[in-house]
Amino acid sequence: MLGFMRKKIHLLFVALFLFSLSTSLLCAQNGGSFSLEIQAGELASKLPANKNEVQDLTLKGSLNTNDLSVLRTLTQMSRLDMREATIETGGDGYTSTYYPGQTLQVEKPNSLPKALFAGIKSLQRILLPSQLVEIGDGAFRASGLTYIQLPESVTTVGEHAFAECISLSKAKLHAKLSKVAKGFFEGCSALTTIQSSKITEVGDNAFRGCKALKFTLSGGATRVGDNAFQGCESLEIAYLTNTVTYLGNHAFDGCSSLSMIFIKSNIETLGEYIFANCPKLVNINTPYDFTKLSKGMFAQCNALKEVWLGSGLTEIDAAAFENCTALTSFRIDNPSAPMVDATAFAGINRSGVELLIPNGKSAIYSANDQWKNFQVKELALGDNGIKVVTIHQKSGTSKGLKVGIRTTLPLTFNLGNGSIVKKAPGTYSSGRKQIDCTNGGKTVDLLSMPSALRDLIINDLDGNDIEHITFNTPELDYLWLTGSQITSLDLTKMPKLRQLNIYDNVLLEALDLSHNPDLTFLDISFAEKIQNLDLSATPKLTTLKAAQTKLSTWDLSKVPLLTELDLSMTKIQSLDLSALRQIKLIMLPKCELEHITFPTAPDLKEVFINDNNLSADELNAIYKALPQRDAADEAKIYIKNNPGADTSNTGLLKSKNWVADMEGTGTDTPDLTQEAISFFTANKTVSINVISAKNETLSIDWGDGSHIEKATVTQGLQKNLKHTFETSTPQHEVKIYGESITTLSTSLFNVLGLTYLDVSHCLTLQKLAVPNGNDLLSIDLSKNNELTHIDLAGCKLNAITLPEDGTKIQELKLSTNDIKELVLKGMSALEVLSAPSNKLKEIDLTPCPKLKKINLNINGLEKVVGLKELSELTELDIANNTLPFSMLPPRKNMTSYVYSQYWYDIPSELIKDYTIDLSAEYMVQGITDQPEQTSYKWYIQKTMTEKVEVPQTAYTEQNGVFTFNDTLFPQGSEKVEIFVLMTNPSFPEINTKSQGLRSGFITMKRIHVEGPLDPSKFDTKFEGIYENAFAESKNLIEIKLPKNTKEIRHKAFSNCAKLQAVVITAQVDKLSEKAFEDREGLVIYVPTDAIKSEFEKMGKFEKTKVVVDNGPVSNNTITADRAYRLAFEEETLILSSLTAESQEVALYDLQGHSIARTMLPGNSIIRLTLPQSGCYVLAIQGEVSKVFIP
Repeated sequence: MLGFMRKKIHLLFVALFLFSLSTSLLCAQNGGSFSLEIQAGELASKLPANKNEVQDLTLKGSLNTNDLSVLRTLTQMSRLDMREATIETGGDGYTSTYYPGQTLQVEKPNSLPKALFAGIKSLQRILLPSQLVEIGDGAFRASGLTYIQLPESVTTVGEHAFAECISLSKAKLHAKLSKVAKGFFEGCSALTTIQSSKITEVGDNAFRGCKALKFTLSGGATRVGDNAFQGCESLEIAYLTNTVTYLGNHAFDGCSSLSMIFIKSNIETLGEYIFANCPKLVNINTPYDFTKLSKGMFAQCNALKEVWLGSGLTEIDAAAFENCTALTSFRIDNPSAPMVDATAFAGINRSGVELLIPNGKSAIYSANDQWKNFQVKELALGDNGIKVVTIHQKSGTSKGLKVGIRTTLPLTFNLGNGSIVKKAPGTYSSGRKQIDCTNGGKTVDLLSMPSALRDLIINDLDGNDIEHITFNTPELDYLWLTGSQITSLDLTKMPKLRQLNIYDNVLLEALDLSHNPDLTFLDISFAEKIQNLDLSATPKLTTLKAAQTKLSTWDLSKVPLLTELDLSMTKIQSLDLSALRQIKLIMLPKCELEHITFPTAPDLKEVFINDNNLSADELNAIYKALPQRDAADEAKIYIKNNPGADTSNTGLLKSKNWVADMEGTGTDTPDLTQEAISFFTANKTVSINVISAKNETLSIDWGDGSHIEKATVTQGLQKNLKHTFETSTPQHEVKIYGESITTLSTSLFNVLGLTYLDVSHCLTLQKLAVPNGNDLLSIDLSKNNELTHIDLAGCKLNAITLPEDGTKIQELKLSTNDIKELVLKGMSALEVLSAPSNKLKEIDLTPCPKLKKINLNINGLEKVVGLKELSELTELDIANNTLPFSMLPPRKNMTSYVYSQYWYDIPSELIKDYTIDLSAEYMVQGITDQPEQTSYKWYIQKTMTEKVEVPQTAYTEQNGVFTFNDTLFPQGSEKVEIFVLMTNPSFPEINTKSQGLRSGFITMKRIHVEGPLDPSKFDTKFEGIYENAFAESKNLIEIKLPKNTKEIRHKAFSNCAKLQAVVITAQVDKLSEKAFEDREGLVIYVPTDAIKSEFEKMGKFEKTKVVVDNGPVSNNTITADRAYRLAFEEETLILSSLTAESQEVALYDLQGHSIARTMLPGNSIIRLTLPQSGCYVLAIQGEVSKVFIP
C-alpha cells in the first residue's frame, strides 16, 4: 500500500513538472511575449486560453494552413518572428473578404497563402521565415506593418501583397527580386523609402498613392506599368534609362512634386497621360532617337515653361500639352516639322510661345497649320542656348577648375579657348564625371535654357581662382561653391535654391538671402568678411553652419525649424536660441559667450559650449532648459574651460540623463585642419571599418547635419562605422578625427562611392583597403610612410603618389584603374604587386627585390625593367601587353606563369633604312630549360583584308637582323607596310593562341638615290581620301568624313555594297568621278546648298542622292554584329572575343593608313589606343565596320 501511494505521488510530481515545463515554453521574459516550438497543426493547442495575451510571438518548427489560420485570430499580436519556422502544405483552408467565394490555403511548401494577414491592424512587425519562397496575393494587405524586409529566398510576391498598409514607412527588397507585382505597395501613404538595388519591372499600380515615397528607378528597369507611380506626391525625379521599353498609362500622373524627368532613349511603347498633372514640372527634353509624344503625355502641367525636343521626334499626339499655360519656349531640333494632332496644344496661346527651329526651316514650319501660330525663330548654326552661368577666373591662373552639374536639358560648356563640351541631361557630380574646365583663366560659359540647371558644384579642396560668377538659373536647387576668390554673390535669380554651401570663401563681403525663401541648408564657414546676415526671408532653414566668421550679432527668431547650428569659433557675447524648438545639435565652442538663452527643444541631445566665458549661474540656467533624455540616448554637453564649469550644478544634468563633459573626452571641437581622414562620398549609406593602435574615442562628422558621432575603439580590434545620410545632396564630406588609426577598410562587396579621399593627416595608417566602386581620379599617400598594405583596386585612379619612404610596403593592389605611371622607389619590402587593367607603358621593378607575386595583365606595357632579376618570384601574370620575347623572364621557380602578348611594336631605334634589328629576340628562354631559337615570317599588308608573305628573296637575315631590298616594293609603289610573326618553342602559348608574336606595322619607304619627291612630305600635305581607301569594304554602312577632307580620289568607295550614308561637313575641292558608285540607296549629306550643287556637278550622280542635312551618323556606333563586343574608354577601343577562335584585327584611319594590327585571341580582351578623336575603320577577320568617336 505504501509503495502504491509513493508511485501515485511520483506520477503527480512528474505531471506537475511537465505542466510547469510546458508553461515555461509559453512565457518569455516580458508579459505578452511567447516563444513556441511546434509541429504542423499544433499551434492552437500551444497558445494560452486568452489569445489576447499574445502580443509578441516567436515560432520555431513547422506550420501548415491550420496554424496560419490561428495566427489570423491573434488580434492583439504586434510582432511575429517566424525566421526559424518552415511552412508545409496541409490543413483546412480559410476565407477572406478580399477574395470572396475562395478557400485559401498553403498551395506549396514555404509559401504564404493569399490574404493571410490582410486587415490585421495590430501586426506592426514581422520577421519572415528564412526559407520563404513565395508570398501570396494580398498577404499583408491593409495590415498594420511599419517595416518589412524580404529574405533573399523569396522569389515571387503576389499582387497587392502589401497594398493599403498605411503605417508602412520603409521596405527592403533584395536584389534577386527584380519584379514588383501589380499593386505591390498601392495606397501605402506613409511609405518613404524602398531599398532595392535592382528593379527591372514595375507592375500596374505598384506604388500608386504612395504619397510620401521618394524613390528613383535604378538602371536596368525595362517596364513601368499603368498607374505605377500615380499620385506619388513626394516623388521629385523620374529617371528612365535606355533599358525602358514600356511606360504605361498615367504612370506618373499626379506626382505633384515631380520636377525632373530624365529620358535616356526612345521608349517603344508609350501609354496615355504619363506625366499629366505634374504642377512642378518646368521643362522636358527628349533624346535624339525619341520619336513620339503620346496622348496627354504632359497635359495639365501648368508650370511647364521650356520644352526641348530632339531631332528624331516626328509625332505629337492629342492633348500632349493640353493646358500647359505657362509654356514660353519650344525648341525642336528636327528640320522636318513633326506631325501634330489638332488638340495637342489645346488651351495654350501659341502666339505667346517662342518656337526655336533649325536654321533655314522657317518655311517648312510656317506652312504647317499646327506650328504657324507660334513665334517662329530660326536658330543660328551651333546655337546652344543662352548663358545660364558665367564663370570669370583670375587671368592666367594655373589652378584647375572642375565643375559638377545636374541638368534636365542639354547643356554646353564653352571653355573660352575654342573647346566646347556638350552634356546630355543627367547628373555629373562625382569627381570623374565633373567637367574639366581648366583653361588658364579664361571665362567659362554654361549654355542652355534657363530652367535646365538644378545643381552646380565647384568643390575642389585645393580651391580655385574664380573671381566672379553670374547666374540665370531660376530652377537651381543646390549650389556648392567653396574656396573661391569671389567678393560678391548674387542669388536673386535662383528663387528655388534649397542648399547653399559657400564654405571657405574668405573674400566674400556680403550675402543677400532675401530672394531664397526655400533655403534649408546654409554653410558660410570661414567667410570672415561678411559683416551682416539677415535670415528673416529663410524660414525653412534647418542647417546653419557659420564657423569662424566675424558675425557677432545673430537673430535666429526667424528660423525656428533649425535642427543643426554650428557657430564654432565665432565671437559672440550673447545669443538667444529660444526660438529653436526643433534643434538637435548645438555647436558653440570658443565663441567667448557670456550668456545663452536655451530653447525648450525635446530632440536636443548634443551641445558644445566649451571654451567660453559662462558662469555657474549661466550654466545652471542652460541645464534647466535641457530636455529629459533616456540613458540610451547618450546625451552629452561639453562645458570644459568655462569659469563656472566646476561649480555648476551638474547633478541636475545627471537627473536628466545628460553627461557633462568637463575633460574633453570624446574630443571637443575638432581642429578642421588636423583631421585624420576625410572623404567625399556619393553614396546614400556608408559602412567603413577602422582599427586603432590604442584605446581611443573617435569623432565622426558625417557632413549632413547629424550630430558629431563618437565611437569608442579598442586597441587592435576592428570598429565598424556606419551611417545613412539625412540629406539628399549629391555628395557628403565625411571627417574622422583620431590620433592613432592604423587601418581604414571596407568589408567584402561593400563600396563607399568615394569621390575624394585624404589620409595625409593620418600618419599612423598602416593598412588602406577601400577597393571597388570609387571614383577617386587621384590620391596622395606621400606622407603615409607607415603603410604596409594598400588596396585601391577599381577606384578609377588616373594617378597615385606612393609614400616618400616606401620601405614598409609589402602589398600593393591597384587593379582596374587608369594609372599611367607607377614609381616603386624604395619599396624594398614589396612582395605582392597587383596592377592589371591599367595604362602602364613601362615599369621599373629593380627597387623591389623581394617581389613574389606580380600581376600586370592588360596594361599596354612596352618595357619592363628588372623583371628577370627577381629571384624570389613565384607567380607572374604579364600577359596581354606589347612586350617582346626578350623582356619575358625564364620560368625558373615560378608555380604560375602567364605570358601571352597582344603584339610587339618594334621601337623606331631598331629600324634604320632597310634594316630591322630583331637580334634580341633571336635566342630567348621562357618555360623551357634553355634558350630556344626564334622563327620569323614577314608579311605585306596589301589591303585592309589581304596580306601576303614576303618572299625570302626580298631580304637577308643574320641572327635576327633583317636587311630588305627593293624587291620588297610592288611595282610602282613607293612604300609598303610590313609586319613580322615570330614563334619560339619557349613560349608555346603565344604560338597556339595567336599563331605567334606579331609586330605592329612598319612602313618601309623606297630609298631613291636621286629624286626630288619625298613621299612623306607629300603625305603631310594631302588632306583627303586616297585611291581605293575603302574599296571592297562590304560591311561599311555609314561614314562621316573629317572637316579637312579636300579631295576624294578614284574608287575610294568602290564596291561598298552596303554603304548608305556619307556625311561631309565642309567644302570638298576635288572629287573623282569614280570615287562613289552611282547607285540607289546611297545618300551623301552636305552642309549647304552651295556645296550640294558643286558636289553633284563633280560627281555626275544620277541615282545617288545629295541632300543638305546633318546626316544620321551617331556617336560610339559599330555597325557590324559579329563574335565580339566593343567598348570605349576615353582614347581606348576595347575588343572582347565571344568565341574560342582567334580573330585578325586591323584599325585604319580614313586615308586607309594602318593604325594598329593584331590578333584577338579566343575568349580574351585587347585594347587599341586611338591616336586622336575622329573616325576610324575597323576590320575583324576581313569584315569591315565603321567606328565613329566624337
